[in-house]
Amino acid sequence: MMAYEQQPASSHPPSGGGKANPPSKMAVKGGSGKWVKVTRTKGGHLLQEGESLPLIPMGVAEGIVLVIMIVMNYLFRFDPKTRDASSLADYPRVTLSPSDVLPPRPYYNYSLSLADNQNNEYSFGVSFTMQEYAFFVPLFVVPLLLTLVVELVQRQFPRGHIKNVVSFDLPFPPFVRRTLRFYYVFLFYGSLAGMAAAFLKLLIPKPRPHFLAVCDGATLPGNLLFNVSSSCSTADWPALRESLRSFPSYHATLAFYAGTFLVLYLMYTCQLKGTYSSGGLLSLPVGVMAAIGGLHRWVTYHADGWDVAWGAAIGGVVALWAVSDLGE
Repeated sequence: MMAYEQQPASSHPPSGGGKANPPSKMAVKGGSGKWVKVTRTKGGHLLQEGESLPLIPMGVAEGIVLVIMIVMNYLFRFDPKTRDASSLADYPRVTLSPSDVLPPRPYYNYSLSLADNQNNEYSFGVSFTMQEYAFFVPLFVVPLLLTLVVELVQRQFPRGHIKNVVSFDLPFPPFVRRTLRFYYVFLFYGSLAGMAAAFLKLLIPKPRPHFLAVCDGATLPGNLLFNVSSSCSTADWPALRESLRSFPSYHATLAFYAGTFLVLYLMYTCQLKGTYSSGGLLSLPVGVMAAIGGLHRWVTYHADGWDVAWGAAIGGVVALWAVSDLGE
């Protein structure tokens, strides 16, 4: 952040109906030595205009890092070859007890329709399901649209001074800078939360509630421990390995991260001085969306309550970290 030293100049229009003070200038400390022009808008707000050459190069560098983080999330969570090669668990030697996998639950296959899943041998009894795209598209789109709306309102009704920055002759008004900054922070820390959940899945084997359906007819030896490779008759080892990656819930991590981040963002930006504004009301549907996204994996037997709870905890902690970074 650049430090500014304002030369003596009144920040309020003179009383008595006189003319406003002429524009003043600020000297930039620690910057490029350029002068920053300070004027007053018709609404009475201070308008600062300065130059920051590193703004565009730093933005490009941060964009490259963000793309790498998103690609890593995809590879370590959704690419079978990458996650199997990177797994730190020896799945064939995993030993479970009957209490870990009972009672048996049906396996919901996201690549099939709801009707096909309901017609399987387990009679899948859930009437509400959500495909993967219905989770991830809103995860990326809703925060961007919400930020755009809030920042457009802030642009029309600014509460403080307005600072326009020019980098390589390209203007970056507050609306553009704040929107890009908030969305970048949201995506970057969301990628960190997703990576944390993905690595824990590859480190800690824990059966999903539908494990026995994928195991395909395992005979449980009473109350004794049983070995996965010797007890499961399935030949689909990729699906069996994935059925042992229940902890923590990746979807719950991202859903509760997004919900916590956006609720705090709305509560801060929509708060009007001296009143409880619409921030809380706007936060309610965001919280409901996060709950639906996170609990959906529990309803479809891809995660149990502990998986969802730990995923929500990881997402909430990372969201608080992200908001504290914005505050700085």
